[in-house]
Amino acid sequence: MKYKVYILLAEGYEEAEAVTPWDILKRAGAEVLLVSVNGNKYVTGAHGLATGTDLKLDGIAYDFDMLFLPGGK
Repeated sequence: MKYKVYILLAEGYEEAEAVTPWDILKRAGAEVLLVSVNGNKYVTGAHGLATGTDLKLDGIAYDFDMLFLPGGK
């Protein structure tokens, strides 16, 4: 079974808390999608890393197996 995981990103998110789990989950075979909480295509982390997202929060389907919430400022 392939798990579907949404990682929610808001401005000021902690990059290590988002990118590391994304990498580990992808390597494990999960479908991982980055979701913009503020609706922008790119979200900037606490240390300046601008990350492109796959979806906006209002566009997600509620068929996921895990919701991941990295911390931030």
